[in-house]
Amino acid sequence: MAKPSVTAWETVQRVFHYVHGARHWCLSCPTEGEDADLSYRMMGSQNNNGGWECYVDSDFAGNSEVQNKRRSQIGIIALQNGFPVFWSSKVSSVAFADEGI
Repeated sequence: MAKPSVTAWETVQRVFHYVHGARHWCLSCPTEGEDADLSYRMMGSQNNNGGWECYVDSDFAGNSEVQNKRRSQIGIIALQNGFPVFWSSKVSSVAFADEGI
């Protein structure tokens, strides 16, 4: 950052050019018509969850590598009408011990 090279400056310009060109891009999913049939089925289901599905998973400290310190990896995804609207994956900030009770 103190002495950027010409190549670094060209790379920054390329990134800004890409971001400017992609400013109208977005993720979308159908809300009406034949393709939105999933929404109708979900809202008419017994759970009446409005098309929301959420999934969570953990490896229960399955990674025994030293740098992982036996912490769990946790993954989360939320879907609206089958379309992902939120996702996350992170390592737990604490480690849990099992006393073998």
